[in-house]
Amino acid sequence: DRRPDVLLCSYDALIADPPAALRRVCEFLGLAYDPRLAAHIEARVRQRPRLPIDPRVRARCEELTARLAAIHGPIPGAPAEVTRA
Repeated sequence: DRRPDVLLCSYDALIADPPAALRRVCEFLGLAYDPRLAAHIEARVRQRPRLPIDPRVRARCEELTARLAAIHGPIPGAPAEVTRA
């Protein structure tokens, strides 16, 4: 079930656009966004490959991500193929 006290976010979204990700967190928490929150975080694209984990574990993670996205909407930073509802 969707919960109003849960915000889904990802590390990839944070590093891709720190100000946008932190604005979203602040809005969720009912706090005013201050640009100093993101001033020390350099925007970048994840450059390392996905970890080589057991395909069954990867499939389960992707299944759970898709289920969360179906309840909460798209998860910023999550792979698009697993967040389609």
